[in-house]
Amino acid sequence: MSKRAAEILKPVNYFFSDALARYGAAHRATDWPDPHQQIRRFAELSRLFDLSRPFDLLDYGCGYGALLDYLTSRGSPVAYWGYDISHAMLAAARDNHKGMEDKFLAKLDKQTRYDYVVASGIFNRKMDIPLEEWDDIVRKTIEEFNALSSRGFAFNMLTAYRDPQRKQPHLYYGDPLHWFDLCFRKYSPNISLAHDYDLWDFTIIVRK
Repeated sequence: MSKRAAEILKPVNYFFSDALARYGAAHRATDWPDPHQQIRRFAELSRLFDLSRPFDLLDYGCGYGALLDYLTSRGSPVAYWGYDISHAMLAAARDNHKGMEDKFLAKLDKQTRYDYVVASGIFNRKMDIPLEEWDDIVRKTIEEFNALSSRGFAFNMLTAYRDPQRKQPHLYYGDPLHWFDLCFRKYSPNISLAHDYDLWDFTIIVRK
């Protein structure tokens, strides 16, 4: 992440660090209203994986490591790494996953490749960041997913099809068709868009 992006994202970093202090290592610290929604999103993202053989994974925006717990509980053959901009979240993840402290990263090695990269919820809370700047951050972050992955990547996002009266100004609602088209044209034609799992967001899966 560039210094400019890190500066722009400071309000987001502060929000999640504060949420962790208030709620502890639980779903509300990562801004999900209930654990069932968090798990449902993990299930959608996990459709990316070929579970027939071991794979390595970068959880981009890992928070306190909830996706690792989800995958471990289901016996997934995963070699896991997590990355987050919040040092408080990384500290909680390391505390909760003894013996795996070195798997939670504050900085990414641009030369390292993972089979898969996934991100859950990292684009949702833009705070007061101008929409144009946030769009640029989203685009550059998806570029990073592509550069860091060898077999594919997946991410979710709140949908622009949300009822207008229910939208909140501090949240980002992406156009699923726009992001599908961008990923299709730039990264791979082997792509899926899921908008059918009863939550007001969508998941894009890109396989290489």
